[in-house]
Amino acid sequence: MPSQIVSYVRKHQVWLVVFFVLGAGFIHYISHLDMPIVRNAAIYARIADRIDLGGDLFNASQNAYNKPLGFAYLSVPWTRLWGLNTGTQFTSFLFASLWIVSLVPLYRRLSPTFKAPDNRLSWFVLITSLNPLVYYQFMSGYPDMLFALSFLWGTYFLDRFLSEDVKWYDSVFIGLAFLFSVWVKHNGFIFLPMLVLFLIFRFRIVLWLYRNRRMELILGAISLLIFLLVIALAQAGIDFELFNLKSNTKNYSQGRDLQRIFETNLPYFVIYLVLSFGVFVPFAVPLQNRAKCTVWYLCIILFLISILLYKGSRLNLRYFLALTPFFAMIIIANLRYIPKAAQCLLLASFILVNCFTTLYYNNLSFNSWSKSVC
Repeated sequence: MPSQIVSYVRKHQVWLVVFFVLGAGFIHYISHLDMPIVRNAAIYARIADRIDLGGDLFNASQNAYNKPLGFAYLSVPWTRLWGLNTGTQFTSFLFASLWIVSLVPLYRRLSPTFKAPDNRLSWFVLITSLNPLVYYQFMSGYPDMLFALSFLWGTYFLDRFLSEDVKWYDSVFIGLAFLFSVWVKHNGFIFLPMLVLFLIFRFRIVLWLYRNRRMELILGAISLLIFLLVIALAQAGIDFELFNLKSNTKNYSQGRDLQRIFETNLPYFVIYLVLSFGVFVPFAVPLQNRAKCTVWYLCIILFLISILLYKGSRLNLRYFLALTPFFAMIIIANLRYIPKAAQCLLLASFILVNCFTTLYYNNLSFNSWSKSVC
């Protein structure tokens, strides 16, 4: 009997870890239902309320406070059922849970590229999700986990679209994933320079697709052109304002001291790394020089720069959460350079440290600091 239990655990350890993480997230969510949503979460709740009461989806941006609208639209069914506070919190809980589950296909897709071992998938899920910043998002009422989810699947389809194992539906989903990301947060525009980088570094694959899978390449080009057309119309405010882009053209960093913004935000990125990865922080730096990884490293740097140059990133550690799976992937890949005993010791230390920081950071009844940097 004990041997059967051990065998079952080994066979299903990944989903057991996922179940543990989601169970802890659900407990955290229901234990904070009486906590009022704060800061920008209250703004998104108000937008959802005005969409629901006004009933005019195509004029939502008139009362959107320069915010993207995707999260508010998706909150409406739940705010209608349970009220603004609980409904908005449930929306963030739902998409945080979907993000946790989506870590599994992401690792299976990208682990060969990063040379991360197949048998470390459960470690990857644990290192990515046992994170005080992640657990706060289970009840935050913020759109950041929804954006992290859209960014995760956007990178997934971007990688597979420009690969030899491309499927016809990848060509459609890549445009939809990019569009959805921009709808949720305007940071989704980062996919445009990322796409350019992938086209440059995978030009050989593009030629192979042209010769052997031309239909998929054409469908992908059409999908991306539709994405650009919709964004151009939204930017101009023509016919619809679902994206609220017209009022956001000067909402990034124009006319500001970029060097000062960067220097102000950089310490918060360091805090994000320490809070998220604890004892694994030294392994979050890429140690391998693989041609296949170069484009991913450049995309990570590009994303980081876009956050570090945004004035609103100050105190908002959650803005970096979309990159957490990729840093965790680098950590897992780098751990193979040290003995297995040392790996297990580090993992045990990580669990102890991050369990403490997660419990402390998310005990909002006595920890006011986390409210200011969540």
